[in-house]
Amino acid sequence: MDVEQALILIDQSLQPESLTDIQELIFRQCWQGKSYYDIAQEFDYDAGYLRIAGSQLWQQLSLALGEKVTKANLQSALRRRMNVSLQASVLNPPLTKPDYPGSPVPCQSPFYIQRPPFELDGCAELVQPGTLLRIKAPERMGKTSLLGYLLNFAKNQGYTTVCLSFQQADDAAMNDLNSFLRWFCKSISWRLELPPKLEDYWDREIGLAKSNCTRYFERYILPQCHTSLVMALDDLDQLFMYPQLAREFLPLLRVWHEYANESEIWESLRTVVAHSTEVYVPLRVNQSPFNVGFPISLPEWDAQQVKVLAQAYGLNLVNTEIEQLMAMVGGYPYLVQLALYTLYHDHIPLTQLLKQALTSSGIYNGHLRRLASLITTPQLADTVRQVMSADETILSDSCLAYKLNSLGLIKLKDNKAMPSCELYRQHFCS
Repeated sequence: MDVEQALILIDQSLQPESLTDIQELIFRQCWQGKSYYDIAQEFDYDAGYLRIAGSQLWQQLSLALGEKVTKANLQSALRRRMNVSLQASVLNPPLTKPDYPGSPVPCQSPFYIQRPPFELDGCAELVQPGTLLRIKAPERMGKTSLLGYLLNFAKNQGYTTVCLSFQQADDAAMNDLNSFLRWFCKSISWRLELPPKLEDYWDREIGLAKSNCTRYFERYILPQCHTSLVMALDDLDQLFMYPQLAREFLPLLRVWHEYANESEIWESLRTVVAHSTEVYVPLRVNQSPFNVGFPISLPEWDAQQVKVLAQAYGLNLVNTEIEQLMAMVGGYPYLVQLALYTLYHDHIPLTQLLKQALTSSGIYNGHLRRLASLITTPQLADTVRQVMSADETILSDSCLAYKLNSLGLIKLKDNKAMPSCELYRQHFCS
């Protein structure tokens, strides 16, 4: 945890109050281990005044965190607070009726499960000028829910926010760079409730599409926002199916990120992208947006997080039942959510749910059929069978490995692949 993450955690703990300027100064300097005398000398304050203000700050934090906070234990107290943040939502199980799993979970929902430190990391990164934040995880792992969490944080910071999914672009837009960039600019304008004004900034000459798009953002979109703009781009890997388009558009995100180093207007753009797999479109090292910015790779839930969600559903699962569920589906969020929702809604025992899991009447039948429909080539099917029938498999074709990983079917470690969970192993072996 760094000082920016700590300040975000404090901001969340103190709401609706916040630190004063002098309190934030004291906090930042004490985090670095400086004494009141050192702070007074560096910032031209009276040391006695800083001691009084510091004492008030520690008292305020002690009340907010539920333990005594001092200069000496400041960092350890905040780390403890972060570690127990997952448990806070289960003290009073909510009466909110849960939605059927499969849609993004609002961050205010009792069914949103935080995954420290990723929320804090993302929020800390969003306050950095010109940031490029990259969220990667297989399908239905919670990327869009995390995007919603970060956009909510950005709104509370007073930023302008917009979210666009590339699944909304049709084939006609995706097959031509100029058409795609015009769709992109229009879509961002509409979501910001701005009238599209492409004709004022778009030169029809061939080869100027990326320059036109850049000019549209620089001279119209960003100035119209009046505050920092957080632009969330979901399902970025949809572009990978259009290699030529990806080779043109992805470097543009890298260029805009680098513009922030030299231009105040581009500092105001903070870009968050979410994708399911590694890019398998060849890009030059100095053009790829995937080796700059700040990466977040979302992991599966652990047993404690699964238990927290079970309690949010009002389920009193013991540790052995949590272990049985995770032995079948791992910590894969969608699979866990579907199981807990069914236990909550249908009032059946976990043993019955797991016994039927692989049958045509089981709760995962539709999900497994959808995954099978996405295995569209004999080569992909052979690779699935190869991985599912072994504990570890070395895959020589990285493109196939990334596709299966993006679907959540396999885990990749170094150059080895393994089944994501027992449910998939049993189903695809049979």
